[in-house]
Amino acid sequence: MFVAQQTNLCFQFIAVVIPMPPTMVIVVANVLRIPLPKFRDGDDAVIHIGRLTKVCVTNGEDIDAHKLQYFPTTLRGKNSSWFTHF
Repeated sequence: MFVAQQTNLCFQFIAVVIPMPPTMVIVVANVLRIPLPKFRDGDDAVIHIGRLTKVCVTNGEDIDAHKLQYFPTTLRGKNSSWFTHF
C-alpha cells in the first residue's frame, strides 16, 4: 500500500493507493482536511471554540470526545501553560 500526502497552505490532501496490475490503480480514500485553528493570547475564547467546532465538523470529527482531544493542541502561549497546569 502506498500513501501519498500533499500539503497546501490551508488544506491537507491524503490519498491511499493500493497497487494493482499496471493498467489499474484504485484510490481507496481521498481526505480533505482543514487544519485546526490556533488560540493565541488575546483571542476571544468563544470565537475560538466556534471555529474549532466548525473545523472539526467539516473534517468529519463530529464526536465531542474527539473535539476534547484536539482542543489542547490548539492552545498557544499562556493559554497552553494555563491548561497544562489546570
